[in-house]
Parts: sequence; C-alpha cells; structure tokens
Amino acid sequence: MNTWLSNIQPHSIVRNLLTSGIDQNFTIVTLYQKNRGLFLTLLLCFLSYTTFSQSRYNDYSRAEKTATYNEDFDAPSSSWEGYETGRRSGKIENGRFLFSSLNDKTQVKYRVISLDWTGDWEIEIAINWISGKETSAIDLIWDKESGNSNKYHFGFTAGRKYVLAEYKDDKYNHILKFIPSDLVNRSSRNILTVRKVRQTYYFFVNKTLIKTLAYKKVKGDLVGFTVPPNTSISVDYFYAYQLNKEQISNTITSSAVSAKTYNSYNAGDMTKVYREDFSQPNTKWEVYRSGSRMGKIHDGVLDWISMNNSAQMIWHTLDDMNWSRDWQIEARVKFVTGKENSSNDLIWNIAEDGKNKYHFGFTGQGKYVFSKKVGSEYQSIVPFTASDLVNTSQFNKITIRKQGTNYYYFFNERLLTTKSYHTVTSDKVGFMVAPNTTIQIDYLDVSYLKPKSSVTTSTSIPSGKNYVGVMTKYSGLSTQRWKTRDIFPKDEIKSDWDAGYHVSDLSYDNDKWTLIMSKGTGFSTQTWITRKEWPKADIKEKWDEGYRITETNYGNGVWAIVFSKGSSFGRQRWATKGSAFPSDKIKEFGDDGLWITDLAYGVDRWVLVSSQDSNIRGQKWFKKAQFPESEIKEYQDMGYSITQLSRENNWWVLIMTKYASSRPQELISSSTFPKEEIREYWDKGYYLTDITYAETTTTSTSTRSTTVESKANANISELIVGKWYGGVPDENDNGYFTFDSDKFVTMVSGDETIGGRNYEVDGVTLDLKYEIDNSKTPANIDLVFYSGSTAFGRLKGLIKMLDDDSFEIVMSSELTDPRPSSLTEVGSQKVAVFKRVN
Repeated sequence: MNTWLSNIQPHSIVRNLLTSGIDQNFTIVTLYQKNRGLFLTLLLCFLSYTTFSQSRYNDYSRAEKTATYNEDFDAPSSSWEGYETGRRSGKIENGRFLFSSLNDKTQVKYRVISLDWTGDWEIEIAINWISGKETSAIDLIWDKESGNSNKYHFGFTAGRKYVLAEYKDDKYNHILKFIPSDLVNRSSRNILTVRKVRQTYYFFVNKTLIKTLAYKKVKGDLVGFTVPPNTSISVDYFYAYQLNKEQISNTITSSAVSAKTYNSYNAGDMTKVYREDFSQPNTKWEVYRSGSRMGKIHDGVLDWISMNNSAQMIWHTLDDMNWSRDWQIEARVKFVTGKENSSNDLIWNIAEDGKNKYHFGFTGQGKYVFSKKVGSEYQSIVPFTASDLVNTSQFNKITIRKQGTNYYYFFNERLLTTKSYHTVTSDKVGFMVAPNTTIQIDYLDVSYLKPKSSVTTSTSIPSGKNYVGVMTKYSGLSTQRWKTRDIFPKDEIKSDWDAGYHVSDLSYDNDKWTLIMSKGTGFSTQTWITRKEWPKADIKEKWDEGYRITETNYGNGVWAIVFSKGSSFGRQRWATKGSAFPSDKIKEFGDDGLWITDLAYGVDRWVLVSSQDSNIRGQKWFKKAQFPESEIKEYQDMGYSITQLSRENNWWVLIMTKYASSRPQELISSSTFPKEEIREYWDKGYYLTDITYAETTTTSTSTRSTTVESKANANISELIVGKWYGGVPDENDNGYFTFDSDKFVTMVSGDETIGGRNYEVDGVTLDLKYEIDNSKTPANIDLVFYSGSTAFGRLKGLIKMLDDDSFEIVMSSELTDPRPSSLTEVGSQKVAVFKRVN
C-alpha cells in the first residue's frame, strides 16, 4: 500500500474516533473489529495497491476467473494415464494423478492450454511429493513451443526449497535458485501459482507471494509439470484461468474493439446467412424415428429428444456459405431432462459420415466443454469445466465467432477461449443431444461479420471556434434540407412540412437558429411552440393530444419546443433544475425506465426530457469542460451512437446511446457552417443528426496553459461537483470520487463504496462530506465524517485544479495529522490525479 491515503493505521483512527466526542455506544471498536477491511481501512486504502491488486493471492475472486482448463482428476482419462516400461507411469485414482519417473531422467507431462496469453491469466497446480529424490525440483512449466526446449520452470523440492528459472538455449538461467522456505511442505501438497497481470508475473507458493517479474511475451501454449528422476508425485488439480477483473484505464484509444468482447459486434454489424427461430412448423427440424429421436416445434422452441442410449444429431446445411469470411454461429439451448453428466452441443464442420466435427456445449450439471471429434475419438480442447456461467434450468447462449485468423468461443456472452483458425470443410451446422435426454433450442443464427472498419468513427476535431456536426448512417433518414436564420424559422418549417419534411434537429448557436428538415423520420404530424417561460401547461396539453417532445432548445430569449406524433417515444417526463446539473433527475428518470432524449440550458435552468424508447439498449452521458473527444471514441468503439453533442451553460453535454442496430457516425467541423462537408457525407449515405457551435479546445493536461489552470482554481467549488476517476500516476490502481452539490462525497474502490449520504456500517448510519477553502493556495480540502449532526473525524488535504476537467490532490495520513504542506510527494503521502467522468 504505497499510494495516497494508504499510510493511515486503523488502530490510530479508532483511537482518534473514540476520543473525538462520539458516544461510546457508537460501537467504533465493534466496527473496527468486524470491518477492518471495509470501514476506514478500505476508505483510506482506496486507490492503493489493494484496489486492483494482484500481489495478494485472494485479490482475484473465483467470480473474476474464467476457467479455460480445469482438471480435477475425478475420472479416468486416456490422455493422462499411461505406462511406458522402464520410463514413466501415470494413473488416476482417488481424485489424484499419480505420476512417476521410472529411470534416472526427469519426466514431463504437457497439455496445450488455450489462453489469451496477451490478456491477464493464471495457471495453478497442486502437487504432492511422494517418494524419490529430495534435492531435485518438481516444476510447473509453461511457455513451451512444440519442438523447442525453451520454457519457464517454477517448482519446489522435498527438501523444502523453491526455485524459479528460465530454460533457454539448453541452459537454466536461475531467477530464484533453491531458496529454503517454511512455505514449502514436505509431506503435504504444495500449490504453485503463476499469475500474469498486465506486464508483470506474480509467483505464489501455497498462496503466498514470493516473487514478481517483468512479463515476457509467451511464445508457446504448452503447459505442464515435471517429476524428477526415480521420483513419484501426485497431482490434485491443474487449472488455467483467464482473469476478468474489470479495470478502467485512463488511456482511451481509437482502435476498433476486439472480437474478444462479445458486444463489439451487434446486429447492425452482421449480415444474416441463416436464422431459424422455430416460430413456424418446419419438416427439416421436426423429424421422428421410433425409439431413436424426435424433434418437435412448439411455443417458439424446438424440443430435440434422444429416445435411446445414444446421443442424437440434427443439422442444417448452409448452401454456399463462404467460410473464409468472418462469421458467427450462435444458438440458445436449454437442458430439460435426462442425463446430467453428458454434454448437449452446438456442432459444426460436420463431415458427411457425421464422425469428424467440432462440439461446443454444456451439461445439466453446470459444466461447459469444447472438443473435436476425429473418427471415433474425442480430443478435448477445453475439458468439462464447472462454472457459474452455465444455467442448469434456463437457456444458455453459445457463440462461435471467426474473425481473421482466430476463433473466439463465448458462453453466455463471456469469452472462454480463443483458437487459431482451422479450415472449415463442411457446411453442416446443428445440435447433439445426450442419450435419453431432452433439450430445447430457442434459435440458430448464422451471420457474416462486417469489417469493423465500416463502423469506426473519425473524431479528430481542430481546436478553435467551430461548427461541429454529427453525420449518422442507418438512422432511417433519407433526404434532408438545412437552413440558418437570425429569427425563429417558422415560415421555413411550414414550407418544408408542405413538402413532406419534418424537423429532425433544431438548435441556436452563434446567434443563429439552425434548422434541419428530413424525410424518413417516422413522424406523422408535428407542431411547435416558442415561449419566454418554460411552458409546463403547453407540454401537458400536447401530451394529452398524443404528441411527444422531440426537440428542445433555448435561443434569442425563447424556449423552442417541437412536438411530434409517430415517434418511437412512449411515456415522457421532464424536469427543470437551477444551475446544478440534473444528474439526480437523470438517475430518477432512468430508474423509471426512461432514457435521456434532450438536455438543454436556458436563462437560469437546466431542462431534462426523458422518454420510453424500446429501440434503446443502453446509454451513457457526460458533462465536460473540454470537447469530449476521448469519450466519443471510447463509446462509439463499443457500439454507442452520439444522440446529443451540444454546448450548454459553458459545458459540453454528450449523450451516447446504444441501439438495437449499429449506426456508424462521422464528425464534421468547420469555422463556418459546414455545408460542403454535409453534402459530401450525404453522398455517402450519412445524414446530419446534430449540430452545434462552440469552442472545441482539446488541450491535454500536459499542454495546459497557466490561464486555464488559474481560471479553474478560481472556480473550484463549482467545478468539483461531478464524478472523477484516477489515482497516483504511473501506478495502475485507480478509483472514483463523486462530489455532489450538497457537499457529500462518495469514494469507490473496486466493488466497495464508502461515504456519501446515510451509508451504513453494521447498522450504524454515517455521512461523509467535503469542505473546500478556496481562499488558500493551493485550496484546502477536508473529508469530514458525521454521525447525525456531529462531526467526529476530519482528514485534511490540498487540492488543485489542473484544468476544468482534472485535479490533483494529496491527503494527510491520519485524522490527527496536520494538513500536507505542499502538493508534492512526501514520504508515504502520494499525489493523486483525477479526471472528470461526468
């Protein structure tokens, strides 16, 4: 724990709290004893190494690991068991693999492990020494290529020593050379764990960290273990995991999202080849053979049934499928009844004789499995692996994605493994049900994947005063007209209505009204109003007539609202709020099932309009002082579209919305109205969906000016309201601050939340508030703990705005410590940097 706020000792904090005037019945001691990992310890260690740590064995929970290889040696296995006279023997019994060297040579057992080696992963093995040499190492081995002797060794000896080495060019390069340690067991099992997180290896002996090492690129996917000469061992288990702890990076790139993320492709990124959703009778799938198998369609599903002691297959042939393209096969399957320990599979690449094929499926016991059948033999790629991902009484989504030279295998939208491309030689795709078992199939879907370049977005905008427009494809719009006017364009709206156009965007910027009229909006009828005051009565009247608000803006002294019939909007709500941004209302309306459809600022208030819309799948919003370039890139790469980008009350307001289908977008900009750019993108099938005019400075903190910094610090009490993400530079452990306008502060560390209003610890209600004294340079900040109206503890710090969207902060280490003297690192006091999220 080596970051800011990390040096505070919980014992001293408890003593300080007990002497600060709080009633002894407050049970601080009890809180400390029961919650030393949650109460102030967690608070004061948030953003420390414990936030996204990997230096402690338990920093990754089981839920944050996806098994790609899981061998418990619970059943006989020909791939493990075997005997070679005078050389070695392997036998599974009583849940262990007994492995012996029968001569004076070390013997090795390998498996191909399908990990994404570039991601975060963990390999673990539990080994018992039984008899034989006590001075030679029993090793876990990884990073071995077929035909190449180079590899890593991590192991122990029966003489209670551990060792770590890289074997390269027929030579051992010892990193740790036979280190004596009480961590090593002689007569009981030793657990060896290699964890790779980001660019670092972490080595654990019996769940205790003994070494970290800089990561080198893994070249080989052979993983195994050794037994010394004339020695016997037993192996309790052998696991490999992909690590899935969510880590949010400050670094945003504009590269397309990898196929490794399930949601990196949505419906708009796919071209259907075949889909069967079993909504109608179909003789291809409804087959019957007495005493053998039966398929029956009902209620939108296919019952596929084995009626004997054999697994039964059914398939569809994809005529003219081009398997060299990028594609995806997906199905939803549910186990209904029958044999629980055999798999029910999505199968593909099925040979004419039905023997050679690939299987990807699950069991009624809650395990997934991935294998290849060659002739009469199954070759395990991912063995039967117990997982909470598997639904035993509900449908499971099985997805196979081919992109470029790789396959990606998803189970319920979670990546399980990747494999190198293999040539597909058969057009058959189908299902296999276990013996005497019934499964239900909800759908089978086969699609081509569109090149990701077709949905990437240009967001590079020059600095300066600019018109910024959002050009969108596949929005439904077909033809457009635009006009700019000094006065409200009522006559232009009327004439375009008569020509079959409807208002699709209306804004007031640069002392002009900009009107966008479009065909293809879906609107049937429109009306508009302008009022000097917010027109609550008029809105109710229009709602009662069946209209919905589709445009809201303030300009030239009036509120202008456009109402439409025929929109996709259902129920609507609106709210107005003073100078404070309406984040609380956004949450309230969101909890009510409504999405943001307009945000505007006029005179002295914010206006929020939220609506029901069944086309929307998700939404993100941002309030930024500078142009939100990185946020646009990040969320468009995840399939979101810009639905609002405007300058409101000196803030950039960005609304990103995910729809059922993709809507590729491009940003255009110009110091004058971008008529040429608009026409250029019209020719490409894009239409203008939003336009604004404002300062588009995207200055980074490394190039910020003294003027920007000075202005920000003069306004710190207002700027600090919002949500911030960050931590100590060059340390990968980050978290969140949220400061609200009522002076409450909340901190989030990993999956733990501390502070805010009325948070509880063991039934005791506490508040955490902040105070800022902006008269000091740098400004003083205090985090103050309250029980009711009584302040009982105060952490003191310094804060400085780097610009409108970032600040640096340093805090005292204990409640009794004085305020830090400067914004520099002193001893254990670390300076952290935070950037605005919204």
